[in-house]
Amino acid sequence: MRSEEEENIETTNRKLLLLYKSSLGEGDDDDDDDDDDDDDDDDGDDDDDDDDDDDDDDDDDDDNNKNGKKMIS
Repeated sequence: MRSEEEENIETTNRKLLLLYKSSLGEGDDDDDDDDDDDDDDDDGDDDDDDDDDDDDDDDDDDDNNKNGKKMIS
């Protein structure tokens, strides 16, 4: 039978290994929701939005600043 200290060390080691692997982009991040989000918007990204890569939804010119004044190029 293992002591409580040995169990704590093993648990800590497991958590550190998972943290290290997740920082490398490997392994499971121990999240029950495996983040296999299928995007339903068919634009190829996984952000689950329905936009078609428009950064702004308004019809303002990109050359306008927030006050509506033309910016000098």
